[in-house]
Amino acid sequence: MHTIMKRVGYAGIVFSGLGSINTIYKSCSSGRENECKKITFTEIGSFSLGVAGGFLPIPLYVALSFSPVGIIACSVIISLAGSTVGSMFGKYIGNKIYEVTNDQ
Repeated sequence: MHTIMKRVGYAGIVFSGLGSINTIYKSCSSGRENECKKITFTEIGSFSLGVAGGFLPIPLYVALSFSPVGIIACSVIISLAGSTVGSMFGKYIGNKIYEVTNDQ
């Protein structure tokens, strides 16, 4: 079970990264430089902090889960919440970095 969840997690990271790359590519191929720059910052922030947010609560769900069902439920729910919050915070930080670098 652990091996399956690990592989699914890696596949999720790959698909998330590919989605971010695709979004950046689409915005940069449209010819609008400011939009390309902003989307690049926000997507990189969203991806990187989303991945980090998914891994940070690992000690929490290890401590909370004592049965196989508990392990699955805790890891899916807590990792999903962590990655969602991390992704939203990453977009916010990426947007702020864009605003600071765009003012120059």
